Amino acid sequence: MASMSRLPSEPSRREFVAIVAAIMAVNALAIDTMLAALPSIGDTFHVRPVTRLTWIVTAYVLGYGVALPVFGTLADQFGRRRLLLGGLAVYAVCAALAASAGSLSELVALRVLQGMGGACSVMALAIVRDRYSGAEMSRIVSLSFATFIVVPVLAPGLGQLMLSGLSWRWIFGFIAACGGLTLAWVACRLPESLPVQRRLPFSARGFASTLHALGSDRAFVSYTLATTAMLGALFGLINSCQPLLAQVFHAPHLFPLVFGGMAASVAASALVNQRVTSRIGVRRAARRALLAYLVLASVHAAVAWLGFENLAWFIGLQAPLMFCFGLAVSNFGTAAMESVGRIAGTAASVQGAITNVGGGLIGVVIGQQFDSKAMALTVGTLLCACTAWSAAWCAKPARRHPDNSRLLR
Repeated sequence: MASMSRLPSEPSRREFVAIVAAIMAVNALAIDTMLAALPSIGDTFHVRPVTRLTWIVTAYVLGYGVALPVFGTLADQFGRRRLLLGGLAVYAVCAALAASAGSLSELVALRVLQGMGGACSVMALAIVRDRYSGAEMSRIVSLSFATFIVVPVLAPGLGQLMLSGLSWRWIFGFIAACGGLTLAWVACRLPESLPVQRRLPFSARGFASTLHALGSDRAFVSYTLATTAMLGALFGLINSCQPLLAQVFHAPHLFPLVFGGMAASVAASALVNQRVTSRIGVRRAARRALLAYLVLASVHAAVAWLGFENLAWFIGLQAPLMFCFGLAVSNFGTAAMESVGRIAGTAASVQGAITNVGGGLIGVVIGQQFDSKAMALTVGTLLCACTAWSAAWCAKPARRHPDNSRLLR
């Protein structure tokens, strides 16, 4: 308890929300800010074909996914604060080193390490859960998310704005500075949220038993696979969006607006999700959103195959696709956790690792198929939607508990 007293004093509720939002934003900042810089990076390192540049994005996602279970497990054993500070330090240092990378291989390696550091952001919700519960926790998370979502909407435009007068290396310097400022903020103002008496010792046998339980849970496996497929489509879009706008639609200057608009669609889905699930339940909301996603993906693939694809079709279909994506994925996560409440912390880390690594690799495959047409993205998205649909329907019906039968139906 003596060591706890030397930590920073409690921040105000408003400052706490801002700190949590800043922690949540580090990953969006690391990916979305530098997307507009991919062509410039390719020119600097003489990378051909340009599809190889997708590894700059995927490397971060893979590092993030691999490190998630590590942070999730160690945070319950050693507390949140030290691991959060260590992760943010790795994130900031690797971003700074990436700014001076001498080759694509060096940049990709640093991005893997940066992603591993960025995985510390998984503790943001754990810190909220340590301090709040019930309706107050829900309000804090909602406020934090509403603050955080500004980053993926504005980050592409900020990156393109920086490129108008600076080298792409300055973008990584900016990311490093933001990581360093977040690190300093946490160090100065966020105390440890998990007291020593509440920490759980690590047990290899217990972890293996938990993994076996998760692998035996049909709903957890099904919804995790469905989420993996959906994230594969998302990362395929992230890898393909900038080349599509530049080479197919000849409108690279619109990339920040288009990408920011799609991020805003996901944000809008988060704002209406609670109202939707309270009326029809989590599983039904997820399946209806996925069905709409599947129909829209089919229409988009048909449009591209018939040769009608243009910027208007692309924006007009991708915006509702991303709205449906947001509804489906958020509710898949809730449904997957329905029967694993006792081991929810480890389950969330394992699910995050599987979905991010698997989705990142699927996104690479989709991005690598880009051939100056939209067909690869639209067909890849449709295949991911079909896979997610099949996986979701393999989940067994929800258990009818008195306290959740209406919510999880």
